[in-house]
Amino acid sequence: MNFALSEEQQMLQAMAKDFVARESSLKRIRALRDDPVGFSREVWGKMAELGLTGMTLPEEAGGQGMGMVEMVVVMEELGRGLMPEPMLSTVLLGANALRYGGRPEQREAWLPRVAEGAAVLSLAYLERQSRYDPFDVAAEA
Repeated sequence: MNFALSEEQQMLQAMAKDFVARESSLKRIRALRDDPVGFSREVWGKMAELGLTGMTLPEEAGGQGMGMVEMVVVMEELGRGLMPEPMLSTVLLGANALRYGGRPEQREAWLPRVAEGAAVLSLAYLERQSRYDPFDVAAEA
């Protein structure tokens, strides 16, 4: 089994590494500690322009149609730079929950917004009383 990155994956990795080096200084990270939002919407917009916010979403939703290996390559670089932008909660967890479990109208309404960087999602799947039992649900929506 070959675990080496393809040429395209290496190019994606280099692009992500360069982006992190440009956008994620230690000064910026320290300033965001006291920010009520906790991340930069400007940097999030730049990530969307690069196609990162839609990288694993299907092309019909405005995404790039890439896979999880590509996501891991980018996430590794974002982690290396301590970037707090919501890739994990929005792109990996929230968008995929909608993609695979949402109704068609939910997917149509939200996935393009994620791809363009206009939406930030969070996957709420545990409740305080549930003690990790996914069938113990008290919330109503």
